[in-house]
Amino acid sequence: MTPQTRKLYLCEEKTQDKGPTVDSADLEERIAARRLRIENRVAQQNPEFFDQKVEDDDDGTKLPEISKEQVEMSMQRIVNLCRNGNAFISNIKVACDARENLRRLEEDELNLIRT
Repeated sequence: MTPQTRKLYLCEEKTQDKGPTVDSADLEERIAARRLRIENRVAQQNPEFFDQKVEDDDDGTKLPEISKEQVEMSMQRIVNLCRNGNAFISNIKVACDARENLRRLEEDELNLIRT
């Protein structure tokens, strides 16, 4: 059987280097293969995705404004969490102290009844 007839009968084609594979022993090559696979899947699901991404990057004026707003909102959220977090912890401590006082009062009453 010649190589040409073998191709015809077995439908074998030349294996071309198709880029990184997930089965590789090299970690970086596997990561690159996953990234390519994800990019291809996203491109198939939404063909305009990469075009929109490029258009958004071209308009550089909106991106810094959004970033500044997001940073300011994050800072405000952190400040609020710090303030409210301390108040919340204080409320928990007060509630625990009140519960402990009630337990002691009930214990004292039970001791008086027993004696």
